Amino acid sequence: MQVNPLSDAELLAQGDTDSFGVVYTRHAEAVLKWVYRRTFDPEAAADITAETFARALVSRRRFRSDTGSARPWLIGIARHVLVAYHRKNKLEDRARRRLGMPVREVDPESYRRIEEQVDAAALRGSLADALAQIPGPAREAVRLRVICGLPYADVAERLRCSEGAARVRVFRALAQLSSLMEETP
Repeated sequence: MQVNPLSDAELLAQGDTDSFGVVYTRHAEAVLKWVYRRTFDPEAAADITAETFARALVSRRRFRSDTGSARPWLIGIARHVLVAYHRKNKLEDRARRRLGMPVREVDPESYRRIEEQVDAAALRGSLADALAQIPGPAREAVRLRVICGLPYADVAERLRCSEGAARVRVFRALAQLSSLMEETP
């Protein structure tokens, strides 16, 4: 495979789909990993990544960058798509529950393929390392709320604090965890 010497900015300025394909090849895996780290859902990660690149293709002529790299721009688009995805899913989940409909299942092959691409084992190690850097009480708040799935009232009871304080601890710890994970290559 021959490496294209043009920068992402130069490729996007050309405006054709072949040049965009080079940008896609350069950054699709990184975008997929970024999205997967926020969803832990292979199907959602693949859908959001596809939508990200579809939006980028439509708006490719508006790309501006001092560095020439499209990665930050693509991650910004992915962030917007992810927010829209979460909003849409909340509405759909409520409707499904009201109607008693089953939740969609992802086939095992799709999980395996996407997890191989994002190297989930390395992610788990990075997550464990980042979690270890969070102070004990905040780490415990995240463990109780996110890992154990306890409601905030139960988290507050176990941490011997108010429910509001428990929410703040979880929020701050997740923000810190997110920041630490962003630093992970």
